[in-house]
Amino acid sequence: MSYTCICTLPPIPQLHTLHVVHCACLGVLPSLAGCNRMRKLLVSNCARLIALRNCLPPGLAHLRVVNCPLLCDLTAVGAVHAMGKLSLERCPAVARLPVLFALQTLHLSECPALEALLDLPLTLRMLSVHRCDAVHTLRLDGLVQLEELHIHRRAPQARLGLLGGLENLRVVSTSNMRIRISRGERARLTRLTVDGVAR
Repeated sequence: MSYTCICTLPPIPQLHTLHVVHCACLGVLPSLAGCNRMRKLLVSNCARLIALRNCLPPGLAHLRVVNCPLLCDLTAVGAVHAMGKLSLERCPAVARLPVLFALQTLHLSECPALEALLDLPLTLRMLSVHRCDAVHTLRLDGLVQLEELHIHRRAPQARLGLLGGLENLRVVSTSNMRIRISRGERARLTRLTVDGVAR
């Protein structure tokens, strides 16, 4: 769906996937509460979008938001308890994430206002932080289901917390990062890749 402005969207009971792309005047995503079967939502290149504030479908499993430079309000996302995958890419105004209870995959790319990732969901299996250079703390304590961690171009003096039950750790193009892994966690870490880390 690509229009300059969407004010309302009627209930579409059978809708499974919705793409909202290049809606130049869209400031707030309209309510999608009537789309009960929707599982995937892509919002891309909406230059004036500031909020995902209205009701999202309760069964939404995958949300991807790309290149929405003014987006800062993700209130509605935290109300979707079924969401398993969240991807935010090139969203420079997003400064904090909502509490997400069932999330398994979190991908963050080029979100420069994010400074810390705290209280991540215990269900998380994969975390990717790509060019979010202001992030200085990742709190991974208690994430016993976390299997993969991908970090690209972290800021100097960044630090990682304890690494739950992590089995695979990949650190890419990192500068002066301190990685703290307890003795018990080291015993569970089976694969470690360090690629392009500054000496």
